Amino acid sequence: MPNKTKKRNLSKTQKKRVAYNYRYYYFKKYPGLIHGHLWFCSQCGKPLWNKSSVQVDHILALGAGGVNRVINTVAICGKCNLRKSDKVGFLGHYVVRGYFAKIVEVVLFGVSKVTSFTFSSAKSFILVAGIAITVFLLFQFFK
Repeated sequence: MPNKTKKRNLSKTQKKRVAYNYRYYYFKKYPGLIHGHLWFCSQCGKPLWNKSSVQVDHILALGAGGVNRVINTVAICGKCNLRKSDKVGFLGHYVVRGYFAKIVEVVLFGVSKVTSFTFSSAKSFILVAGIAITVFLLFQFFK
């Protein structure tokens, strides 16, 4: 579902952003845990419940040479997205955390697809809660 916004009078970065609907393709590739209701913020590790609370962010900003593809996007909470903006951070702090989050994301969503978890049983919910706590603690360690 490509974006059909007019491309006139846009900067080079804006044209990249409009050319590929990264949010649509992000949710298509990473539909969320627990029947599409759970993601994790790439910067603080906070659980994000429901799509409406998830903002999709470029790990390496388009203006800094990042690509406008799903591989360069992660889930992020609104507070962290405002703080991060298009910054790279000290010694690439935001970028390192973004790519670490991408690895965690690929593993989490890969496990849920391969094992075909439905997360409907109590055991599955406890497993996801354990993963959420582990991810949150890892993010606190890397602050």
